Amino acid sequence: MYGPLGLYDSGTRAPLGFAVLNAFDAFESSVLNAVVGYYRLAFIALRSVIEHMCVALELELARDRSAFLAWQRGEERSFGWAADLLPKHVAVQQLEAALRIRVGNDLFRQQQRQPPRGAGYARMLFGHLSRFAHAHPGFTDADLWQSNGPIFSAPTFLRWASAIFASYALSLVILKLGTPTLRVVDGPDARTVRELFGTAVEALPKRAALKRVLLAVPLQFW
Repeated sequence: MYGPLGLYDSGTRAPLGFAVLNAFDAFESSVLNAVVGYYRLAFIALRSVIEHMCVALELELARDRSAFLAWQRGEERSFGWAADLLPKHVAVQQLEAALRIRVGNDLFRQQQRQPPRGAGYARMLFGHLSRFAHAHPGFTDADLWQSNGPIFSAPTFLRWASAIFASYALSLVILKLGTPTLRVVDGPDARTVRELFGTAVEALPKRAALKRVLLAVPLQFW
């Protein structure tokens, strides 16, 4: 039997099915916190989405059932762990090769100092969101509000809007890597994964770092 996202196997959640359900909750939490002014929590929820989706993709592609069950029981699996392993899978290698040809970067490569080379875009996004999670200077609640309480800040809200669209679009790429036969996301307004991805990417600011690489995802990928 398959649920609305086609991610269930005989009633048992697959890694990506498990992660998608958690991502739904995290996206809703992010929206709620953003509209009431708790921006740092809104960004932290997006970090959770990226980490869960990447860990789930690694478990999905590796077909590691025992590791998946251990993860469900609370055994820690981190974004870094997943990002290091994902490029070993053929599906990821193929997409990353296409992205490197088109934009000179990919999703999961590590940053290198010698010779200088930037990190992959998924790592960049996760690193950016992690600054909110760790309350780095400039990323604390007080910094985001420029105040001592939750107030509306248009610049911060726009930063969050860019981050949620980037996180959503990247999550769709991850979902497609793990479930290549998935075409349509069912629901009251059923839409193809490609349509949802296009809507999210179009909403990103023109200068958003992740927009460039997302636009380079080949059409045949979908």
